Amino acid sequence: MALLRTAGRTAVSAPPRTSRLGRDFWLGYALTLPAFVVVVGLVAYPLGYAFWLSLQDIKVGGQGQFIGLGNYARLLLESESRIYGLFWNSVKVTALYTAGALAGKFLIGMVSAVILHSQIRARRFWRTLLFVPWAIPAVVSAFTCIKASQPSSVRSLRCAPSCPGKP
Repeated sequence: MALLRTAGRTAVSAPPRTSRLGRDFWLGYALTLPAFVVVVGLVAYPLGYAFWLSLQDIKVGGQGQFIGLGNYARLLLESESRIYGLFWNSVKVTALYTAGALAGKFLIGMVSAVILHSQIRARRFWRTLLFVPWAIPAVVSAFTCIKASQPSSVRSLRCAPSCPGKP
């Protein structure tokens, strides 16, 4: 709060009104708008269009007819439908695969953590070896950037074989 003194009187003025989001919150919206448009264009629109197509009875090359949730009802409820058995089999296989992969990753992770936490010979070597798969892509991309930024490599990509100064 600020104190204003005028002609012998003291008045208390309210603090200046600002948004809780700060002065530049519109700038944040403007800077994230392109990313939002890309996500909507590449993810949300195809997902919505696929859902719209799933609500129709469409033959290849023919005109679609809107049937609402009829495809989903046939998929989930009509046991004499050919796709009914295929769908529930794929649900079962997916659940088994997910459970097996999750259990395997959990088991490997816990065994690795216990081994690397215990007092074993060459513990630092094994810890380093554990992080090599994460380090290799970063090292390769760094060397690629270094090589691409060297003037000789840029010139060799840009020039014809008869260019002077080509290595």
